[in-house]
Amino acid sequence: MRSGPKHEIEALRDEVKQLRSEALVGTGDAVDRWRRAQEIESRIPSLREAIARQRKSNHASLEQALGEINSCLIFILAASNRPAELEASDKPEPTQAAVHRIFRDSLNIAIGFAQGDGSSAALHRQAVALRDELLAVATAGALDDPEQQRMLNTAELDLSYVTSGGKRPHSTRLAHLRASSE
Repeated sequence: MRSGPKHEIEALRDEVKQLRSEALVGTGDAVDRWRRAQEIESRIPSLREAIARQRKSNHASLEQALGEINSCLIFILAASNRPAELEASDKPEPTQAAVHRIFRDSLNIAIGFAQGDGSSAALHRQAVALRDELLAVATAGALDDPEQQRMLNTAELDLSYVTSGGKRPHSTRLAHLRASSE
């Protein structure tokens, strides 16, 4: 049996592609798909650490596969794909989940702005509202965790890019996505 980060990342990439396909056509259990995507998302930091321990010659292909995983997760975990069964929960959102949601949603808003999708005024309003959430989560202790702090900083860059009308710099993740789509 094959093991190691390369095979784990490749297996996860195949799994999230399958989950994305199910989400697109509406097959499978939406709640299970959502929860599995959240589990996979929580493994991303440890996978990044595993990549860092690999030979430099493997970094690019592993980072590309991880980027594909992230792209699929952004779609699967988008608010519009959240199962209604999960919406009914009265429990407050855990800080880690809020950080991941803000991280995803900020990228979606920035992509929409960069591609000219939708109304820039509407995207600006969404960015301002999400930035308010970001500040609330940051003051709730998310900045105590370096990975959560990195995610919030990246989200802040993309939200500032949108709220400035494209005059401020955006994150490298947005630059990477824009470059790969050209």
